[in-house]
Amino acid sequence: MSKTTNNHGGALSRRRTGSPVAALVLAALCIAATGVAAQEWDLTVGAGFFVDSVYAGSDDDYVSPLITFRAAYSRRQYSYFVSLLEGAGVAYTAPDGRIAASLAVGMGAKRDRAKYSGMGFDADHSDRTRELLAGTPNLKTLASTRATLAYRTRVGTFGAAVEYHPTSVETGLPGVEDAVRHGFLCSMSFTRGIPVTSRMAITGMLGLEFMDHDYAQAWYSVERPTEVLGVFDAGAGLRDARAAVQVGYALSPRVAATLIFADTMLLQDARRSPYTVDDHQRTLCLIAVYGF
Repeated sequence: MSKTTNNHGGALSRRRTGSPVAALVLAALCIAATGVAAQEWDLTVGAGFFVDSVYAGSDDDYVSPLITFRAAYSRRQYSYFVSLLEGAGVAYTAPDGRIAASLAVGMGAKRDRAKYSGMGFDADHSDRTRELLAGTPNLKTLASTRATLAYRTRVGTFGAAVEYHPTSVETGLPGVEDAVRHGFLCSMSFTRGIPVTSRMAITGMLGLEFMDHDYAQAWYSVERPTEVLGVFDAGAGLRDARAAVQVGYALSPRVAATLIFADTMLLQDARRSPYTVDDHQRTLCLIAVYGF
């Protein structure tokens, strides 16, 4: 049986594809997990809420409840996990704890011209957002693959990640075939955790993310003009810069609460895209987790 620990260092360097909230909540789950060699089985559940934008670049926000679950089996330096947020995958930690790597397949993101998705529910866009997206393609990534590498030093953790996003582009127009864009995102980050007390720790993260041409074409280009949007040809380059702060508090040996705030600034063509109404995307999450 595991016990809740203040394992904040490096947690925010791990991001989930799709909504930034899902990525950041992984940090909270880490609080309730012990090291790889501590035990064979680990089970964590959690509940809370988050605030996020209806799609990356929108100025419409929504509030949603959040339910989390993670089961992991660890043996020596390897851990095999299934999670509502991470998906399914395998992680490796070197014997000295300095190098960590992971490979996971999880749910991807989507953008629909009529609805947005929260935690297990769909809701209608506001009239303003629906008017903006009218006539645009529906985008959906059924599953994404993510590989990460982290190196821990005395000053903090340096991380890198590569994500593969096969995104279907559904125009809904007669005579126009749907397409699939095989896009990639690459990111690098720096994370540092600072213990405040024996129960509380603060973790900060800075990161940069890059997108390739196919990802930019799928999510930020406008191939056919609509009544609101003009043609825009997005290219590869920087997608965003981000900063996040996590405050974690161990309520008991098994229960922890975490507050996370992140600010993401879209850059270059992601910022110039007609889809982008607000280039500052803010995310807030509060979650409590229990480790069995």
